[in-house]
Amino acid sequence: MWINPTDITVEHPLVEWNTGSGFQTHFWHSVNGGSAAGNLFANILSPGGAYHSLNSASGLVQLNVWQHVAVTYDRATGIATLYLNGVVVAQQNLGSFMPLTTADLYFGYRPNSGEVYAGQFDEIDLFHRALSAVEIQRIYQAGTAGKCSSQVSPASLDFGGAAVNTVSAVQTVTLTNQKPGALRVLGIKASAPFAQTNTCTQVIPPAGTCSISVTFNPVVTGTTAGQVSVVDDSAEVPHTVALIGTGT
Repeated sequence: MWINPTDITVEHPLVEWNTGSGFQTHFWHSVNGGSAAGNLFANILSPGGAYHSLNSASGLVQLNVWQHVAVTYDRATGIATLYLNGVVVAQQNLGSFMPLTTADLYFGYRPNSGEVYAGQFDEIDLFHRALSAVEIQRIYQAGTAGKCSSQVSPASLDFGGAAVNTVSAVQTVTLTNQKPGALRVLGIKASAPFAQTNTCTQVIPPAGTCSISVTFNPVVTGTTAGQVSVVDDSAEVPHTVALIGTGT
């Protein structure tokens, strides 16, 4: 998220899961437990309610300035990371567990204590996986251009019937950059037995397009579903194009 705080002298909630009577996993700034004003603080609770906290140095979050903050937790590795303006400011191995996030999700508010965030928010995003450091940095670099401005079309492709072990005719997917700034393409892939080639360079200019050529090469008879997945620095989750074809 982007934040523009009007107070950093006391602790303020950014994002928190909360039952109404108690908190679960949360992300705050200027937490006293983190030693001083202007720090970033995350507490990723495990299912039993045990705390697993991580905090940055103080004096990082600035008053009345737009800045990008993020926290990631990779369950596979146990690594939690705090970012400010695309830069890692704290990282720690908290162990591997399922984060406690079963309660309602609140932005800038802890209902059981009435504590509220002071300032403005923009582009609050919750991802279904831990973003990499490169992805976090590219979101920050996108700045006011934002990251929700790319499109793939069409939404699905139907290849009909194709003989087993033969390659179908090509069908095309178009990726369009709707941002006022450059779009950075992070990855494109197709699930087997579909395949793709593309003309997408790493950076697509404003209003630019590129083509993804998709084919179907069935290895068994019957209907198969798949997808093309496109990841760029504007997508909250990968763009997907549904694919279907029947081996004959």
